[in-house]
Amino acid sequence: MKHQLYFPPRRAEQNLWLAQFREQFPAVAVRLEFTQEEIDSILRDLGWLLWVRRDLRAALEGGAKAATAYERALCGPQGGPAAAPPTVVLPVPPEIPPVPPGALKRIFQFIQRIKNRPGYDIPTGKMLGIEDNHYRSSSPVPTFRLRVERGEKGEVVIIKYSRQGRKAVYVETRRGGGDWEPLVLGPLTTSIHTDKRPLLNPGQPEVREYRMRFWHDSQPGGDWTDISSATVSP
Repeated sequence: MKHQLYFPPRRAEQNLWLAQFREQFPAVAVRLEFTQEEIDSILRDLGWLLWVRRDLRAALEGGAKAATAYERALCGPQGGPAAAPPTVVLPVPPEIPPVPPGALKRIFQFIQRIKNRPGYDIPTGKMLGIEDNHYRSSSPVPTFRLRVERGEKGEVVIIKYSRQGRKAVYVETRRGGGDWEPLVLGPLTTSIHTDKRPLLNPGQPEVREYRMRFWHDSQPGGDWTDISSATVSP
């Protein structure tokens, strides 16, 4: 899916953008004479996106950290009191019908319709957050997307990234609750990389996490991107 200049590069900022758009969208849509059915459809997409990207992921990431700490305690030295296993409390899903895949793409397509609507102007776009450019040459972090494909010896992860005008990026990865480690020794200088590493446990799926930052002056530096993950199967 093509990056939209108004959609921020970091997950936390993206979630704030989605929340702002959801808050401002209904009144603007009515003024631009969209039907109630169209408005309700986009609001459902926004509701489920925010729930899974913000609420559900926060609960799962907190649970994963607690599970990692508990595992390390069980695998560590003996002694000390017994520790109770962590619990994961999942947020209540939205009380609206589920939506089909492609919610974010549908929102982007609808935004293009908004911009083509008679009566649309720049102040309206500013209020919705759809007139900004978050991908200038001064972007603080790279951007990247993950896609899992079937390779010759199992699934691989295709990493498509943008260097935002910089010379190179640096990528770290972790899996199985382990520590972060370089994906490759040194920088990446193109726009695509394929992670062909074998599974840690052959025959068992694993979740691979990735993060990225710029490479300059012969070393990595600057802020990290948000973490993205992909599940790789045999």
